[in-house]
Amino acid sequence: MARLPQLLRYFKLAPTASTAELRKAYLTKVKECHPDACGASCSEFLEVQNLFKEANELLALQPPPCSGPAPVMSWGRASDCRGGSQPFAEPITVPVVGLSERTVYPFAAAFSFFAVGATSYVLTQQRRPSPVAAENHKVPVSLGDGPSGVDLGRAKYPPLEHGPWNVALAKAVVPGKGLWSPSRSWEFVDSGSFYASRAKGHNREGIGQRVRLGEKQGGQVKVLSYEASHQPQVRRGTEMLPVHAAAEDANLWFLEQCGATPTCRAMLNLGDVLADTPLHHAAWAGRADSCLVLLRLGADTDARNADGLMPEEVAGNAGHAEVAELLRSARLAAEGTGTGPAPRHPDGLGIMAQPPDDVVFVGLKASESLRHAVNMASGYNVAPPLPVNRSMKDSENAAVRIAGVVRGALQDTEFDLEDPLPQGLQAAADFWAAPLGKEPNPGVEACGLLLYEAPNEASQDAPGHWVAVRRSSTPEEYWRLDPVRGPFRLTAPELEALVCRYQAWRVIRGSQQLRQLRTAKLHATSAEAQALVH
Repeated sequence: MARLPQLLRYFKLAPTASTAELRKAYLTKVKECHPDACGASCSEFLEVQNLFKEANELLALQPPPCSGPAPVMSWGRASDCRGGSQPFAEPITVPVVGLSERTVYPFAAAFSFFAVGATSYVLTQQRRPSPVAAENHKVPVSLGDGPSGVDLGRAKYPPLEHGPWNVALAKAVVPGKGLWSPSRSWEFVDSGSFYASRAKGHNREGIGQRVRLGEKQGGQVKVLSYEASHQPQVRRGTEMLPVHAAAEDANLWFLEQCGATPTCRAMLNLGDVLADTPLHHAAWAGRADSCLVLLRLGADTDARNADGLMPEEVAGNAGHAEVAELLRSARLAAEGTGTGPAPRHPDGLGIMAQPPDDVVFVGLKASESLRHAVNMASGYNVAPPLPVNRSMKDSENAAVRIAGVVRGALQDTEFDLEDPLPQGLQAAADFWAAPLGKEPNPGVEACGLLLYEAPNEASQDAPGHWVAVRRSSTPEEYWRLDPVRGPFRLTAPELEALVCRYQAWRVIRGSQQLRQLRTAKLHATSAEAQALVH
């Protein structure tokens, strides 16, 4: 390696020079002897190139340079690095901080053995669905419904839990904040609605209604900054919230959705600038239907406005004697000194009441009413989130298309949705008889009914809506379970009138054998379709 120091001296470099330094020196040397730059001969230029190549190759064979004295290994031999000048330097010692190596090494070894053993155990175990997975994906968690351990070939699905059946109980479970903001308006009304787009208020801080209501609603209303394009809802010189305008216009579905929404139900007793509650506005307009809905939602009958008037007095002063008498009887019933109007459904079929223990109402739900209706009709938590879009809801045969979606969602379960009930059935007991058009099968039972209320049927502003019907253990007692409005007790004639008025499907439950036959039939139909395509 005596040749390398000579080449490095030629390029004016030290014996410990690196490859980068050699290349830099070469470029400097080339500029000095390039024929085009200084008129030197080509042979001198080629000689510089050859010397650089030779030096570069020899330098690549050298060990890496050391930054200081060559460290000595534990056995006393100098390390292999270029530039070491002290072959017998002191050994390098690594400072130890914390526990000694006699403690750390055994602990690390024990932890490693434990980790390997735990991993092996987990990998060898059969993976089972967790309770959360069973709830979300509706996985049957165990088998055997029969008495004395007899297996009927049925799976046990997650049971339903009772929820608050009226607004008063819902407020106790989930206290509402009483907020109205555009970012939350999608929960209970379409964004294109008059009440969502025009009655939101304004974004001018420090003016009238928004400030006064904001004090009661935690101050958040004053900070939200409402759209400048929306003017405040002003009627008779008074700014008001959407719930007040809806009560005046008999927008019953809006009021019912508000009662099912935690962020809106607190405003059912909230006053406007003049302390008029929604019940005051409905009484002033003479809207008996709005008054009945608000009373069913727990509106305060003895609330007084800024003039000290109750809703019944406002109705009397406006010339609505019947509405005033209705509100007066409701107030006396609340005080326990009279009989008020029955909390009936808007279409008159059913009285709102607390369902018995054998009929489960899951609580007031402002969204996913179809899924909740299917679960309540079947009696179990079997329906996953259903892919129903806006085009399906607005189509001409919306009920039939959506029923097909429900039937497809239940195809992996023991439940099924039959064809719509024919109009020929008259007796309510026929709705729970053997499967229609089939021979009696002891393995099949009717769980409940799934009803579709067409748009504008239950009320003038109601959209297409799904409810469930269940039969109680009490003879001749049936329950209309509405996820938005609440549970309503039905008599047999009322149930018959309900099925004649709305489309109804029966939810049945069969054995696992029937489910397997249905799945096999579905696969066979799919195979035939693919054969026709190809």
